[in-house]
Amino acid sequence: MAVSNELELLGQRVLT
Repeated sequence: MAVSNELELLGQRVLT
């Protein structure tokens, strides 16, 4: 599922 990957990317973006 690409949703999980997108969510992870979003999380990393928020962290930075």
